[in-house]
Amino acid sequence: MVKKYSLLVVLFLLAACDRYDFSGIVSSPSKDVDKRFEQSEKWNNSHGETIVSVPTDNYCFYVASDMHISKSVEHLTTFLTLERNDNTAYFSLILGDMVDKKGVFDLFYSSLAYNSSTQNRNDTVFTTVGNHDLYFDQWNDYARCFGTATYKFVVETPNYKDLFFALDSGSATLGNKQLQWLRKQLSNNRKSYRKCIVFTHTNFFKDSFSQLFSGNYSENEMLELTELFAQNNVDLVLTGHAHSISENVYKNVRYLTLGALTDASFLFVCCGDVLSYEFLKL
Repeated sequence: MVKKYSLLVVLFLLAACDRYDFSGIVSSPSKDVDKRFEQSEKWNNSHGETIVSVPTDNYCFYVASDMHISKSVEHLTTFLTLERNDNTAYFSLILGDMVDKKGVFDLFYSSLAYNSSTQNRNDTVFTTVGNHDLYFDQWNDYARCFGTATYKFVVETPNYKDLFFALDSGSATLGNKQLQWLRKQLSNNRKSYRKCIVFTHTNFFKDSFSQLFSGNYSENEMLELTELFAQNNVDLVLTGHAHSISENVYKNVRYLTLGALTDASFLFVCCGDVLSYEFLKL
């Protein structure tokens, strides 16, 4: 039975060799994650922190994950058009696995209707990387387009400030340096904000063996992260990767895993004194 299963996996990977980077699937989860964090932090220090000013204390935003673009950007364009035509929404989050093969980051990026005034980043769309975005050494393509995968930004309302963190979990780990940065940021800054929202690619609480080493956090890291979120009163953690919707509350922190935009699934979130959300279809 094991041999039969192994043969099926090999045949599947061979059939999808332009989508799955064998070295990315079987390499150590911590490979290059500290290096990516250092590059992200260098970009952050050079460009400064983004502040999104909104005219209301109750605002909304859209979230999508796992669009896996190889040729068509139809779903992505529809998603962005919905957000930009919604006068209650002020930005969108994209949680990784944006591309599905090498050489299409420019196609993805051009579909965001890039605004040159934002200095190499469209501030209405906040992104981070997924494991597919790192296959075939595509980190440099991502970084060329977006600059950073680990950062924070602030939403300022007339009476409050809310704190958002983008985390790079494309290798199914934050690595030591990113984790130290997150721990310090939460300890020093969380109390100054009304709400705190974290978004990243790799989901919590649901095992995925389809990507081997890039599929799941280690048990120790998952426990450490969930404890860190709980201790610092993180309100919401948004993830993708699993291509299926799930909702969990652990130690008063709500974890939402999105379905895939390839299946026309996305999330609508409203942030005020109370957080509300709805899973929707395009």
